[in-house]
Amino acid sequence: MRAAKQTTKGKRKRGRTLKPLTKSESMARVRQKGTAPELHLRRRLWGLGLRYRLHAKDLPGTPDIVFRGARVAVFVHGCFWHSHGCKRSARKPVTNANFWQAKLARNADRDRQSQADLKATGWKPIVAWACEEVEVVAAHIESVLLSRAGVLSGEFIDTIPVDPPYVGEHLRRLPTDGAVPGLE
Repeated sequence: MRAAKQTTKGKRKRGRTLKPLTKSESMARVRQKGTAPELHLRRRLWGLGLRYRLHAKDLPGTPDIVFRGARVAVFVHGCFWHSHGCKRSARKPVTNANFWQAKLARNADRDRQSQADLKATGWKPIVAWACEEVEVVAAHIESVLLSRAGVLSGEFIDTIPVDPPYVGEHLRRLPTDGAVPGLE
């Protein structure tokens, strides 16, 4: 067994010293899939009984969450990377400012183009920002899914069956005045 290395002061060294990460290495570690805001939203949607597909590469912009039956695509955007304009994205990089300004502008342009392409093919794009409350976003997505269900099937919303897979548990418990058949 080897003896621990001793410093001049007689203290044991605690591992090696790593070089600081370069900016490129640091930026390469930024995730595109499985980010915290995306995971929170996915858990909430799953808890509401909504089932979805992930990262559909066949759709423009590769949406994070996809409801194919209702033709709804959800993008979960980070406020900084997609230039939301909220408090989180207000701070802009000082180093190499021209590069970052152009990059963030390209990201925003690409987002707009992806959403326009989705709309042109009959899809409903929804953007969920990282700064938004998960419950609010999930409720919005659920209401869009309900409205699209009636539009896509050619029926009115008040004739949707009682237990379709896209209706969350909390909507089944809402008291009604008999407008929706089967709900009590």
